[in-house]
Amino acid sequence: AMHASELRPLLELLLQPLNACIKRPPPDVARVATAASAAAAEVAASDAAVRPLPPPWWACHLGTQGFDWWLASVDVDSVAALPAKARLALLNSLEDLLTHLGHQL
Repeated sequence: AMHASELRPLLELLLQPLNACIKRPPPDVARVATAASAAAAEVAASDAAVRPLPPPWWACHLGTQGFDWWLASVDVDSVAALPAKARLALLNSLEDLLTHLGHQL
């Protein structure tokens, strides 16, 4: 099985087309996730040393924030504006990831 640090770049590539659909979560959700924020900052610092281009702002939160944080980060209106094929591809990809990785995602 791959480690989280190995999966992060793959998940970034999967989610990159949806970059416009990911927004910063509301303050009440962000406050709850403060403990994980330190872990996210550590991930961001370690990634920055080896990347030729900066990752998206949300990349350091992969594997450090819980489901509630990610759910609050999705801009539903932006996702609804995507073509039906793009939404279906996203759902199929997420289903595969959850099937194989479960909550380790």
